[in-house]
Formats: sequence, C-alpha cells, structure tokens
Amino acid sequence: MMDGAQMALDTLLKLAEQSTSDTVKLAAAKDILDRSGYQAVQRVEQTHIEQSSTAELERELKVLLGEEEAPAEVPTTLN
Repeated sequence: MMDGAQMALDTLLKLAEQSTSDTVKLAAAKDILDRSGYQAVQRVEQTHIEQSSTAELERELKVLLGEEEAPAEVPTTLN
C-alpha cells in the first residue's frame, strides 16, 4: 500500500513540475496541498438556529465551564 502511495505522490510531483499544461500543474499542486493538510478554508452556513432563553444559555455556559452539573438526560422511546 505504501508503495502505491509513494508512486502516486511521485506522479503528482512530476506533473506539478514537468507538465506542459498549466491546468495539469495547478490541479497537481492543489492535490498535493489538499492531501498534505493545506486545504482551502470551507465556509459552512448554519440555517437552523435553536431559540434559547437567556437563562437557558447562562445555565449551559455554567455547565460548560464546570460551575454546575449537567442535567440528567431523559431517555426517549420510539412509538
């Protein structure tokens, strides 16, 4: 498996360095960056916003900060 990965990386590097097509060079460079952890930032839009009261938000913050115990979860059943 590692031999295949190394071969693929070598191929991408060769394409990025030696291809006569700028489109191929760019695609290879992007693939190398993406696969090495340098992907472009992806924006995520949140469309559902839960409505909570100020008191509920303050309670949740205290739980997250460890100032209060989290409430026990109420089990739900499927009907």
